[in-house]
Amino acid sequence: VLFESTVTFTLTYANPAKNLTSKCTIHKTLRVNDTQWLILNLDSKDKNNNNNNKSPIQSSASRISNSNSFVGDEPPTLRLKLRLEGPYRPEIAAIINLANSWFTAVDVVSDTTAGTATGLAREIPKNFPSAKLLLVPAVPLATLAVAALPIVGGLLIVGLPFFLPIILIVLAAALGLGAIGSTVYFSTRDGRTNIQHVAEPTYQTFLMTKTGQRIVYDVGPR
Repeated sequence: VLFESTVTFTLTYANPAKNLTSKCTIHKTLRVNDTQWLILNLDSKDKNNNNNNKSPIQSSASRISNSNSFVGDEPPTLRLKLRLEGPYRPEIAAIINLANSWFTAVDVVSDTTAGTATGLAREIPKNFPSAKLLLVPAVPLATLAVAALPIVGGLLIVGLPFFLPIILIVLAAALGLGAIGSTVYFSTRDGRTNIQHVAEPTYQTFLMTKTGQRIVYDVGPR
């Protein structure tokens, strides 16, 4: 498996005796589908064979800024930008393909529905000017509903043992509809954008771990 291999980088000269090499163990240094900067210590070929276990220095802001300040007997270094590409595991790839198909279908339906709703919002006031008159009886009906709230509350308290199964059924139905509505909303473009801001940091943190790499990508046995 390439992921568990050791890669040797060689800096060649006209005189082969001056060639410099450095070794990098992929699974200990790189993450799949993540671009990284590395600073590798270079040694002569003979010396490198006696120091196969020397690990590369991973770059950071401070190391990069000081990468040109080696003095004295410090070994030369090689700075590389590497990216290791790898496939998803079959089950992860199947889930991603299914999700993409679902999101595509939701986007098509969402665009069609939004266009229809926008058209109705523009056409109804033009074709039915009297529709605004329907708001007139809404005021006394709202007043009546507010006045009836204490009576309805008293009936619910008295008949709670009888109404409890109905309330539980209504609550379960409301929760189910809420879950379905949330699923549909978070499948739309706006919903995906909103949930990405929350889930992306956690997902990236998990993906940077060795466990996350082995679970998500097909890099050998789990």
